[in-house]
Amino acid sequence: MTGNTPPLLVIGFYPDSFELSTLLQSDPIRSELSFNTEKYAGFDRHEIIADGMAFELQLFSEAETQNMLQQNSVTTLFSSAAKPNARSIGVWLGEHLISGKHLPSINRTLIRVAKLLGQSVSATHLGWLPAQQSIDFEHFEEAADDYLTGGPTPILFQIAITKSSDRIIETHGLSYFSDQEITLTIAPKMNESEAIKRLVRICHDITINGKIEQQIVVDGLVEGEKITLKPSSNLTSVAVSIS
Repeated sequence: MTGNTPPLLVIGFYPDSFELSTLLQSDPIRSELSFNTEKYAGFDRHEIIADGMAFELQLFSEAETQNMLQQNSVTTLFSSAAKPNARSIGVWLGEHLISGKHLPSINRTLIRVAKLLGQSVSATHLGWLPAQQSIDFEHFEEAADDYLTGGPTPILFQIAITKSSDRIIETHGLSYFSDQEITLTIAPKMNESEAIKRLVRICHDITINGKIEQQIVVDGLVEGEKITLKPSSNLTSVAVSIS
């Protein structure tokens, strides 16, 4: 059984009569997923199989949902936060998937499962706790559809980008994919939006190819631009500068 705090929450208003096991045996869900009724029998945890991969689900109460959102200092993109009386379905990777959580095939299936569950329960928000973010379900669907049809990792949702000082921006949540975060120093005469564009590109490369283990210099987005990526001695962070 995986840990108590899931990476993903499907947030919405669930009636008092709602039962997760009943949802998982409904026709719309069964046409896309397999419900392993034998595992965790008698517990409030459930296992599903999607694309040959196992995921674990659990229904959380209003209090449990609010507690997780507060403990993870979750901010909401594009809309107001979920209401205090919202409940949620937590989604975990199965134990055999955790070491490969950075793989696009696993992440895409996780996002597909979240989209299917959210549509089935008319979710209002999706919470992504590694980045301490939530997003309203409509915007999540747009990002998910792009990703599931071959688009890049949905950085906006899965990796937070914040400004830590006047000329420095950093990631939060990239470590879910690579055990590594980025601090980027904005080059003189470069505006913040241009710096973020480059940071998003670097994040995408790391989510696909893994952490940066030694200093490298790569071409930037314009002619003559160079981007230097220097990992820390313990490889948990990367300092990025642009020249």
